[in-house]
Amino acid sequence: MGTGPVRAGNGLEAVIPRGELAVAVGQHGPNKFFWELVRRSRSGGLAEHIALSSEHFRDYDQALDAGFVALRALCS
Repeated sequence: MGTGPVRAGNGLEAVIPRGELAVAVGQHGPNKFFWELVRRSRSGGLAEHIALSSEHFRDYDQALDAGFVALRALCS
């Protein structure tokens, strides 16, 4: 992954510096983990949701791995 800006895949076509993107993992219930790509604000809080997984994962690590795959795809 490089260090330049990326285009958000949310239809807004906003250019986001790579250092502002993060993968977050949440849980909807037992064995129902999901990932989301978020843009961090300059203060460190969440500024914008970029993408959300369309499926659930059995555990945190699977969701995190899938989230990083999505982040790499966005940044390539």
